[in-house]
This record gives sequence, structure tokens and C-alpha cells, in this order.
Amino acid sequence: MDLRDIFNGKKILNKLSNFYYKEYKSVIYKDINLESLLVYGIYVLKKNNLEISEENVYIQTFLLFPKRFSLINFPFFPNILQLNQSWFRCRSNKNFITGNFSEGFKLTRLGLREAKKVENMINESNDKEEIKENSLIPSDLMIINSFKTHQSYLDFQETKDLNISELEFCLLIKVRQTASHSLFDTRFLELEQIFTEHNEEELSIFLQELKKEFNYFFIPSEEKTSMMKNKNSNK
Repeated sequence: MDLRDIFNGKKILNKLSNFYYKEYKSVIYKDINLESLLVYGIYVLKKNNLEISEENVYIQTFLLFPKRFSLINFPFFPNILQLNQSWFRCRSNKNFITGNFSEGFKLTRLGLREAKKVENMINESNDKEEIKENSLIPSDLMIINSFKTHQSYLDFQETKDLNISELEFCLLIKVRQTASHSLFDTRFLELEQIFTEHNEEELSIFLQELKKEFNYFFIPSEEKTSMMKNKNSNK
């Protein structure tokens, strides 16, 4: 292996030319947690129409925040272990990222909010009202209105009964019928947070009734198979 080939400056620059680069002062981001910085890296990739792959996320995040994501003795190299751990936490307990390697990844509503918060912090915005304004997601109102004007919700307000088909349900929450149970869980969590933050109690109640009605969408496929086997064996 010829190291001159690996560290050819022109080749490296060509590879990195599509990524966004801005030199932030490390003092600005030194106290921001790693998961939040990584989420901002994903946000930047999306803004620049780059694929949100694991490798791209690592490189983009390292370019933006090298002081937090570099190896101690080799600061010009990204700390892959550190990046990988942050990536895992963002996808699991933090619920900042949704998706998989085959379907692709994207930020959840929580992740998008976190990214916008980091954006304000690293741009040194001191106006708290401006930060609050910029942190609001315009799509919230659109989602709330789509539910409030849906015929099934209007009927529910009148009768407290659900009158909605499986297809209508999936179109309303914007999740494919063939999606995994985890995508349904993630979407419902996002909707619950939107309705709670905007004090839409009636919508929250309606949402819970929908989940009860279509509970089979939230069951892992292996559990469904097991249930079907048990059902058939009892016949």
C-alpha cells in the first residue's frame, strides 16, 4: 500500500468537494452533546441534497465539528467508534433518526427540532425570541389542520365512533400500509408530540383511538406470525 496514493491532496479534495464545510470555533460547540452535533450533520446533508448514508453522516459531521469527533493523537482522522456510538444512540433511545439501510434514513420530527436548535447555537444567536421562532416547524399547523378537517375526525367529534378505512388511516398519518411496525411507532410518537405541544387534546384522544383500531400495524411481523400459528393450532 502506497500512502502517497491514500493521502493525495487533490483526490481527497475531490471526494470532499460535495460536502458542506464551515470552520466553526470549537468553543461554540464544545459543550453541545455529540448526538445533537451528529443530527446537525444529517440536517446539513439533507439541505445539500446529499445521501444520508452512514459514511456521509460521519464525514459531514467530522468536517463540521473536528474538535469533538477526531482521534486524540491523530486529529486529522475521524474517531469512527465515537461517531458510530453517537449514530446508534440517535437511532435508538434518542429517537432522532428513523429508517434503515435499504430504505434510507431521515430525521424524525424530534431530530429536526434538535438540528434547528443546534443551528441557532452554533450561529451564536443571542436573541431568545428569534431562537424560539426559528425552532418552530411550519408543518405542525398543516398536520393539525389535515386532521381537523378529515371527515373521520369530524364524525368522531359527533358520535365518538371511528368511521375510517385502513387505507384512509394510512393516508392520514402518511405511512405506507406495508411499512414496518417501527415506522408506525415513530410516526405516532411524532404526532403525539405535535398535538401535546399545541394543546390539541381532542386530537390526542382521536389519535389514541386510531391506534387501538389499527393496533395490528404496531405489532412486529414475527409476533403476527406467531399469533397466526397459535390461532390456527387452536382450530
